[in-house]
Amino acid sequence: MAAGYSQAIGMDTRLQRFDRAVAENEERIHDLNRQAQTYATEYNYRKLNDVLKPAERLQHHNTHPIKIIERTESKLSSIAKQVAEEVKQAEKPNQV
Repeated sequence: MAAGYSQAIGMDTRLQRFDRAVAENEERIHDLNRQAQTYATEYNYRKLNDVLKPAERLQHHNTHPIKIIERTESKLSSIAKQVAEEVKQAEKPNQV
């Protein structure tokens, strides 16, 4: 049971780290999109293109950590279910 808790804590820490990285990239993407809107209203298509390319790259880059987050959440859920089952089994003899 202790191993399950330890593993869950490690995964939770990893999950938080990836979540922060995705949030930082999303903020950069929003900043670039705001700049793009300004350039679009000014009909400055060269600068518009220059800010859209990095935004697209960041968006593509975010797909990898998001997949890792989804897998980690799934593993964390499995560990939580396993620990809950172990706790139930440990409590059964005490209930008789």
